[in-house]
Amino acid sequence: MKIKVIIAGGFRDEDERFELDDVRTVTDERGKYFCRAGWVRDISGKVATATPSRDEVILKVDNTKLDNKVGDA
Repeated sequence: MKIKVIIAGGFRDEDERFELDDVRTVTDERGKYFCRAGWVRDISGKVATATPSRDEVILKVDNTKLDNKVGDA
């Protein structure tokens, strides 16, 4: 599926960064997911683009410290 990014500021998925106005080819499954989120527009027009949610989101950050000490060094 060929998509165009329509969300200001872009978004990140897995190891890829998608910027506003990027045009990319992605798998149909991935493209449908992005369209349902309202982040992209399907160039062919076959998949509708949802309106992105404007609901407030609260992130609960876990500031756990990782300590990888080995032995008595």
